[in-house]
Amino acid sequence: LGYHSCFITQSSRLSLIFSSCKNATIEIPRVINAAIQQRRPVHIHLPIDVALTEIEVSKPFKAEVEPQKNVQSYINMVQDKLESATQPVIITGHEINSFHLHKELEQFVNQTQIPVVQLSLGKGAFNEENPYYMGIFDGSIAEQDIQDYVNQSDAILNIGAKLTDSATAGYSYGFDIDDVVMINHLDFKLNDTTSSKFTLPSLMNGLLDIEYKNEAHFPENNRPEKGDYTVDNAPLTQETYFKMMQDFIPTPHQRQRITQLQIPMFYSRVIMSRVKHGSFTEKYFAHIPSDFPSFIM
Repeated sequence: LGYHSCFITQSSRLSLIFSSCKNATIEIPRVINAAIQQRRPVHIHLPIDVALTEIEVSKPFKAEVEPQKNVQSYINMVQDKLESATQPVIITGHEINSFHLHKELEQFVNQTQIPVVQLSLGKGAFNEENPYYMGIFDGSIAEQDIQDYVNQSDAILNIGAKLTDSATAGYSYGFDIDDVVMINHLDFKLNDTTSSKFTLPSLMNGLLDIEYKNEAHFPENNRPEKGDYTVDNAPLTQETYFKMMQDFIPTPHQRQRITQLQIPMFYSRVIMSRVKHGSFTEKYFAHIPSDFPSFIM
């Protein structure tokens, strides 16, 4: 029969189960605001008899704007860490894509001249044509010069990335995770100092105030040249296939723009097609902003 409530437990605080419509005008905006601010999926469970119920909505939904918080004391700690470093590096990932912080991250990199690597799960987080971009870091399967630089770094800034097993080839990096400066959404850590109070946009904007210039040499990103192959009636080899795929992939700048302009998918289309005109689901979802993150209904 299946254990369907597992979807709800995965969403934890970002979930909502309706058995009636009495608090719909309060709870639905709460969950939608949580999805916008956290950039995570939410789970709204609507029984069919509730989804078809008509209610009065006094005003259209308007997303709450989360205020910027003062993060200066934490930024000062990051600057102190950088000033004592001889080989800094930035590891970046998917949260930059989620919060659309590509411009801010690149500005910070250009100011400080700190080289950048991406995790494979965060492809598109940084402009790969930038001179400070080194390449993909995925633990022991990364290019050897990238492995050497990252593993030997004495100041690793992890900005908007999660060092998961799949992104690092089974945690096969050569540095101590406790030495990494974690700058993620609601997750800051530097040595013994931790905080879950600050959003990634607040921290990222705070980093722009850092005055620091990296002088360490780092490996250059060697982009592959256009493949040398012939398309004919001969059987397709693996080597030719990889060359053709490499040529097919958009340039880094095009790929980044695709990521930034992509309109998230809504998993409510099937249910929405069955929602009666004038019901509360129709009234609320008609006002969802175009950059709203995807959610599960």
